[in-house]
Amino acid sequence: LFFMLTLFVIFFTALYDHHENLHFSFRRIASFIAFMSIFTLMFVKIDNNMLWAFKYAIVIFTLYSSIDTLIQYINFGGAELGTYAKGKVGTNRIGFVYVLALWITYFFNSKTLLISILKHLVVSIIIIGLLLTFSRSSMIALFSSIIVYFFVTILIYLREKKSYGKLLKKLLLSIAYIVGMSIVLGNLFPNTVSESNRMIFDYISPVHKSLSVK
Repeated sequence: LFFMLTLFVIFFTALYDHHENLHFSFRRIASFIAFMSIFTLMFVKIDNNMLWAFKYAIVIFTLYSSIDTLIQYINFGGAELGTYAKGKVGTNRIGFVYVLALWITYFFNSKTLLISILKHLVVSIIIIGLLLTFSRSSMIALFSSIIVYFFVTILIYLREKKSYGKLLKKLLLSIAYIVGMSIVLGNLFPNTVSESNRMIFDYISPVHKSLSVK
């Protein structure tokens, strides 16, 4: 409640301070209300069924979006699009939803072989959709979440005092999974690889130039 009050004070102070832009007031107020609506969850009792419904909704929406994007990508020419693929199917608006759906699916406890196969198939489709966003922020979010995953995994194993052999096995299997998935999907969607390489070059090049000047 204190945080909500703080945001209200900041918003109305900014609204008053920029009074010369009053013609944008309706848009600003509407955006602010939409943003603040997330706090309504503080007043709703969320049970386990609602939590699972939310998770299923995220995964189902992401699957639909990934498959739809993949179909568009193929219809536009697939790998033949080259760098134009970003303009045709790329987006930076919902990358965080893909990352959220990816980890929800990955951590789903599959108790049968069929469910396990389906789980990894869904993970693959979600990653395809994530790659086809051609978004820098999406890639950064993905790599950052992978780093956090490894960090948390190590902390859990150390806290529970499990053997280092099990920890090493877990890390090696995770790395093999990531590398294998990257190789397969990278070959199927070479556009994403070239776009990622260009993104890395765009970040490294200015740093390299500044270091060279120094």
